[in-house]
Parts: sequence; C-alpha cells; structure tokens
Amino acid sequence: MKLLRLFIPVFAIWVAQVACGVAKSYSDTTPIPGEVQIPNVVLRGDKNSFVIVTEAKATCYAAIGFWDKNDHWVFDELPNKKADDAGQCEWKWEVPSNAKDGPGEFRGTVENDKQSSGLIPKNFCIEQCP
Repeated sequence: MKLLRLFIPVFAIWVAQVACGVAKSYSDTTPIPGEVQIPNVVLRGDKNSFVIVTEAKATCYAAIGFWDKNDHWVFDELPNKKADDAGQCEWKWEVPSNAKDGPGEFRGTVENDKQSSGLIPKNFCIEQCP
C-alpha cells in the first residue's frame, strides 16, 4: 500500500510532463558538455582541425573570427555538424589568403533537443602573434 501511495504522485507528475511536452527537465547544474580542442597556432596552407567534444548526436555550430588585411574583424561561419557517437564535431579550416597574422578566435555552441551550451570561445594565433 505504501508503494502505491508513492507511485500515484510520481505517475501524476509524469503524465503532466508528457501532456505539457516536457520529456526531461534540465537545470543550470546540468549543462550540455562542451570542450574545444584547437591548435594554438595555425599556419597558412595547412588544414587545421577544430573540434568540439560534447555528447553524442548533439548539433554543433561554429565560426572562426580573424582580422583581415584591411583591419576588419571577419567571421567565417562553419557548417553545422551533428556530433558522432563519440560526441565529436570536427571542422577542417584553412587560413584564408586575406587573413592577417595575429589573433583569431573560434566560437562554438552545442545544442540538443532541449537546451544549448552557450558560447564556447577559444583563442588561437594565425602564423605569429605579437
């Protein structure tokens, strides 16, 4: 009988969540994991690997910012990727010919059906940095 008293409220909460379209609840203490692995220095002519490690099947969004030779901050938006079974999203990026030597920035975010990771920024250097 005690088990039945516990089961009924739990069942009622589950039914309410399903009816409202809430399959799983998230809080600020359970964010989607997101770790960025990029080179410290990228060189012209190389295909440089930029990786976000997260949960499997999450969708990854990324862009790379750099200064061009006219001193404009440019963002190269990368195609969206679906994380593989190991949770990796990888992009190969080659330094554009109009990129100036100096700092660059990788910006990524990860999203699943219920939440997103927020911005994941990481700096790197194109050729050489001051």
